[in-house]
Amino acid sequence: MSIKNCPKCGSSRTKKNGTFRGTQRYRCRSCGVQFVHDTSVSAETLWREFADEHARVSVLARRHHISKSTVHRRLDDCTLPEILPTP
Repeated sequence: MSIKNCPKCGSSRTKKNGTFRGTQRYRCRSCGVQFVHDTSVSAETLWREFADEHARVSVLARRHHISKSTVHRRLDDCTLPEILPTP
């Protein structure tokens, strides 16, 4: 189990605190704030790693703890700037 840090105080003294609509909630034992661990990664970040590092979809999925289909979907959602051909 990986330790979830509190987004408010940064403490690693957190514990599971039930679920809401299938999403695990956590409570900080230091400051008492309740939070959901955010695992989202932006499409731009995925695209940058895919293009610059030549990372495979399976590597990106493992690195960011998301499924391969999510990587594909987010890469498809990423819009690239149009490059006009030079005359």
